[in-house]
Amino acid sequence: MERLQKGIKVLLVFAGLFTMVSSCSGNPAIEVIIPAEEEADKDRGDLSGWGKSLGVNYNEQLQFIDFNNLEKTNTEWVRGFVDFFQLFDKPGTLHTDKRILNYLSLKEHGYRTILNIKWNFKGRGEGLPNVDSEVLEAYLSFLENLLEKVWHHTDIIVVGNEPFIETLADEKDQRLVDFYIIVARAVERFRDLHPDWYVPIFVGAFNNLYDPVWRTEAVDSLMEFVQSDPGISGIDLHIHHSEMQQMKDALHYASSKISDDQKILITEFSLMKHWKAQLTNNIPESFAIQYQLRAEMKNYQYIDFALKNPRTANEWFAFMQTSTWFESRKHYLKEAFSLMTNDPKFLVASYAIRQSYPIGKDFTSTTDPWVLNGLFANRTIRQDAGTGQDQLNYSFIDDFISIQNYRK
Repeated sequence: MERLQKGIKVLLVFAGLFTMVSSCSGNPAIEVIIPAEEEADKDRGDLSGWGKSLGVNYNEQLQFIDFNNLEKTNTEWVRGFVDFFQLFDKPGTLHTDKRILNYLSLKEHGYRTILNIKWNFKGRGEGLPNVDSEVLEAYLSFLENLLEKVWHHTDIIVVGNEPFIETLADEKDQRLVDFYIIVARAVERFRDLHPDWYVPIFVGAFNNLYDPVWRTEAVDSLMEFVQSDPGISGIDLHIHHSEMQQMKDALHYASSKISDDQKILITEFSLMKHWKAQLTNNIPESFAIQYQLRAEMKNYQYIDFALKNPRTANEWFAFMQTSTWFESRKHYLKEAFSLMTNDPKFLVASYAIRQSYPIGKDFTSTTDPWVLNGLFANRTIRQDAGTGQDQLNYSFIDDFISIQNYRK
């Protein structure tokens, strides 16, 4: 631990230079000295042979990894995230938590893995730790324990999950940037001490970059760090949007901010915002007649009904098929992946494999309809009566499987 702490003593590194950083939190400026010869030894790793790929995303639901379901997707990549504070508060769970144990088993089954480390300060109701504070030291000490646990089971690691969502509103400035640089440096130092297993390090994820409101000074500052650091392989994006032009705009902006030898991950993407705009519309008339439902039933009311009373596959598919807002976008995955692969810096994306929604919770007109994204409809469709297995969702799975044959 002592060697690691020496390596992560400070932040904002520019090879061979003295850098003075003044935090918006009022902390004194920090003098940073990184010898040029140390920087010269760093590299971003050769990712050229990995190809451009589409994997599946479990988010925080790694405890639900099902290898029967995974096999049906034909994917080689699996992404998830771990909640740092959930583990930090109960450190013993690092060795017993089913999410961790399931994640560790992925490589045994031949999958490549992407792991995001989530720092949900906002959800915790906690501000970012001060530089050189005991709190920060405790976080970095436990981070080393976490990395020891997952390192040799990980192909790509991402410093962060959604920093600009998971930080308190009044700290989404240079303080956020400083914290994530410290964490990135800690992970780099850990990698330096474990040369037997090289893991590319990414930073992110950056959200909604198609919207100028999200292109803040702090966002650009964190990207500038990524671009300047020879030990960072690239950035992670989350693109939940309405129109394809928005995905193009986000990719273009992100690509312009990193070096030519760096890459882009897109560990979350979907048409969630398009789906949400349809929630208060009536269900299709023909569908209502066929399944004897109220003609005035709204889309969100039917989704709520299906979540609380899972439907047959035929009924759920009929709802999707007769809804022009969905049927017209049923080849979204193919279109989105084609757009991604046109960017030379794109590396890997991951798409939601399953529906995640609390049992019994109301689905309302303002609920974010993530449940419409999954490759498996494990919440809105009854399990197969013969096998007891989750059933595949409508449409997306066909294009997802066809994409698995793509390598570039």
